[in-house]
Amino acid sequence: MDIESGQVVRDFEGHRSFVDGLAMSPDGALLASSDSEGVINLWDVESGREICSLNSHIKYQFFIAFSPDGTLIAVGGAGGTIGVWGIHP
Repeated sequence: MDIESGQVVRDFEGHRSFVDGLAMSPDGALLASSDSEGVINLWDVESGREICSLNSHIKYQFFIAFSPDGTLIAVGGAGGTIGVWGIHP
């Protein structure tokens, strides 16, 4: 959202179920989103383009985070499951 105008700057569309979690990469270039069906999407923030989508098989991913160096994404979901994936340029 543009703070001055209050207008939405970019929409990210691609999930087919409730989005449970969001995380911004440390450099601000990527956005990771997770949903209740176990799908993780990785987005280019500048263009809004979906870079990749994967099925983690972890339902209700309430927590998602990038590693400090931006090379890993970790998700935690229902049932106490944690998944970690590498991010490659």
